[in-house]
Amino acid sequence: MSSSITAADLTDIVAAVGPTIFSYLPVGSLLNGISSSLLVNKIFRGAILEYLQEAACLSFSQCPHLRKINDDQLIRLVQRMLGDSTCLKTKQLDLSKCRKLKGEGVIFCLKSMPNIEKLSLSSATRFHITGNNFNDPSVMAAMKHLKHMDVSGCSKLNTPEICCLSSNLSGSNIRVLDFSGCSTLIGDDAAVSVAEHCHNLESINVSGSRKLTTFGVTIIAFVCRSTLRCLSLRGCESVKLTTLLYSHAREFPVNQLLQWWYSGEDISVLRHNVMEGNNNDNSFITRDYVDVVIAALKRIVDGPVFTTEQDESERLLGLCKEYEERWTNHYGWVDRRGEQPLFGRLEKLDISDSYPIFCLSDPELAGVVAIISWFNRGKLREINLSGLSISPYAVSSLALASGSRLQCIEVSYLRVTGDFRVDQTWVSLMDEIGVSVCELDLSCCNALIDNGTNFSEMNNLRSLNLDHLLIEDYNMAVLLSSTKRLLHLSVHGCSKLEVSVLTKAKAINPHLELLDLDVRDAFMDVPLSTIRDAFPSLLKLNNRCTAMGTSRIKQHQQNYQWRVGARERNSRGSNKRKRGESLNARESRVVASASMSLNCCSLQLTGFSKAGCTVQEMFGCKTCRIEFDRFVCMTCSKACHTALGHEVFSIGYGPGYCDCCILSKCMCI
Repeated sequence: MSSSITAADLTDIVAAVGPTIFSYLPVGSLLNGISSSLLVNKIFRGAILEYLQEAACLSFSQCPHLRKINDDQLIRLVQRMLGDSTCLKTKQLDLSKCRKLKGEGVIFCLKSMPNIEKLSLSSATRFHITGNNFNDPSVMAAMKHLKHMDVSGCSKLNTPEICCLSSNLSGSNIRVLDFSGCSTLIGDDAAVSVAEHCHNLESINVSGSRKLTTFGVTIIAFVCRSTLRCLSLRGCESVKLTTLLYSHAREFPVNQLLQWWYSGEDISVLRHNVMEGNNNDNSFITRDYVDVVIAALKRIVDGPVFTTEQDESERLLGLCKEYEERWTNHYGWVDRRGEQPLFGRLEKLDISDSYPIFCLSDPELAGVVAIISWFNRGKLREINLSGLSISPYAVSSLALASGSRLQCIEVSYLRVTGDFRVDQTWVSLMDEIGVSVCELDLSCCNALIDNGTNFSEMNNLRSLNLDHLLIEDYNMAVLLSSTKRLLHLSVHGCSKLEVSVLTKAKAINPHLELLDLDVRDAFMDVPLSTIRDAFPSLLKLNNRCTAMGTSRIKQHQQNYQWRVGARERNSRGSNKRKRGESLNARESRVVASASMSLNCCSLQLTGFSKAGCTVQEMFGCKTCRIEFDRFVCMTCSKACHTALGHEVFSIGYGPGYCDCCILSKCMCI
């Protein structure tokens, strides 16, 4: 590198690189400060460090070398980035997979980044809080600005550590907390601390917290009832939502609903009385929906009450009120009484593999999902009920309440309880959500459907998983002949299904352009080559990349590397040019490849894969409510959201596929 290069000459280049700049810089010289011109030009290194002072996003997770960084090295690097200045302008810091960090380096980062809003320490397995100086005033001042904190997979974080962490977040603007995969010993004390200090939470993930009981979830849901939009309780086996909602359903005003039901008045009267003063759409309140909700509510409100269940539920609700009143007086919170019921704003709920909600021996407690749908006025967009035993009331009420809003449903391994007709429950479900649902997983769920199942109304489906179902040719033929938007289909283990149905459907419906298809263990009455010929756009067949898929994923990686400025590597990991190939030829090929996808959603390159080779820029959209583990690609963020005046924000970098076509109206697919 010529010594005549100045810092000003690098401004545009470095600005185009973005936060992945670490992934291709000579990291060693930046860490240890070696200024030998053989390693890196001193002026160039100075320009890079000067840029990093101003960078809003710093990512260490993209570089395999930086993921090995320890606390001392991180401190030295941040010191060099600081130079003569007192602070960095970083707002997003990604330290995911930095498994050698124990905490001191994180503390120094927080001291140096007073405006930080998002901190990711996912899978930093050695990170802990006890013994580190998190009570330093400058650290606590920085944490007041945090909005998003991800410590998933930090296995050393137990209840005392999370209590300490949440206390440092007191008074902050924290909106998203992810504790999934932390210590399984996380208990109610941690939940109480989170509710006390983070009372404006919009999303919390406590998946795998087996010691967390019903009270822990209740206190968070109750205190954050005006803001909570996403709740994940996957694998929380000690949480019983029936107990959580029992007393609250009795106390929350349902008298108007019951009075209307007994009076036999028109449904418009109920809509006016119950939803008066509420600007939300109340079209979901139909006669059928109210009948189902009443069937669930009457078991709690009018039916015989199990004394133990009632006493426990009232005790929990009393404790929640006591805690909230105490904290309101102590911290000066705005009084929220009467503002929202539990789960009043919930949009995403994951209670898969948790304590069974419905029990055959306890029929009085059926209908929890019906009650949740009534409390939140049908706002649910995503729900995961996998692995539960569930009542048909829940399935019907969920469909009837959320209707056109419910877009993503996962009910794999669902067990249905009670005496009912399968076809009636399914028809109720499909009639209400069939038109709008975009992502559906019915794997191993033969209890919910039968051979008379009708998929004909599911015209907006983008992703469908029917693994190990006893579905037959007629049902699949009806679905494939009508849908025009399906991109992912999995019928793995559907032994009664003849694969030739797929090829015949393609001949009838030319709009069918699958990207991913899995037909393993189905009845193979045609060779795979016939399937590949019928669906030339396939990127994956039977969980293996096709020739097209391999080409597209390489193109995606080239596009990404071109955008961030990383050097292209050939398949053997060498940077050498092929014989007879000029440097300009290679550069033009990469630039041409990148320009080819400027108007293309990245889903057409990555398919529905979340492998490491799908890493890309991730953006969220508050207008379309695409957030909380969902994202849109860079192209869609511009063409489908920013261009329409939506509120778009950067999430960072990571693997996955674009959700624009699932949760929004993608114009780039």
